[in-house]
Amino acid sequence: RKWQMGGMVVPGLSNNAKLNMGYGLSVGYRLNKRLSLNSGLAYAALSGAKDASELQGASVNQGITTFASNGRALSAIEASITGIKVPLELRYQVNSKIYIGTGVSAMALLSDKVERRYTIAQMQSSALAASSGGILKADAMQSLASNMKTTEVIPDDEVGAKNVAGFINFSLGLQQPINKNKSISIEPFVSVPMNNH
Repeated sequence: RKWQMGGMVVPGLSNNAKLNMGYGLSVGYRLNKRLSLNSGLAYAALSGAKDASELQGASVNQGITTFASNGRALSAIEASITGIKVPLELRYQVNSKIYIGTGVSAMALLSDKVERRYTIAQMQSSALAASSGGILKADAMQSLASNMKTTEVIPDDEVGAKNVAGFINFSLGLQQPINKNKSISIEPFVSVPMNNH
């Protein structure tokens, strides 16, 4: 058969241990015995995070742990996007079950959210109760350091949000026939963004 159609479920694990899910339809056209051209339409969700040491170097991370009172320090940035993805892939059939593929994909963004996570250092003073029940002296105080965490959503104009994102894709697939007309495939892949957004 020249044409092949199917459905796909695309789970993915981000670097912040979140499970992202995608769903869609695929279509392929066989050019010859080994090569085929594949495309489709899929809903995709992607997320990721970087801590302060990755963003600004180890000195920032040290600054967080020794931050002054009544201030805040950036601890991490977390981003998540959802969109409609259209891939274009050239696939090479190594044998009857194994194939490799490479191509590009465009993703029309439906949502784009970037959050900054901060650690806020505070100094609090509390009185020590006198065991005799007498009046507290000025030096009978203790200072306690405490850390609070807060999250700030970055506005779109500061993020520089785009409507379309591009990716370069590499995949390796294992195809197992079910019957004469149907098969199931497991296809690990890597998507590399075309820019830093």
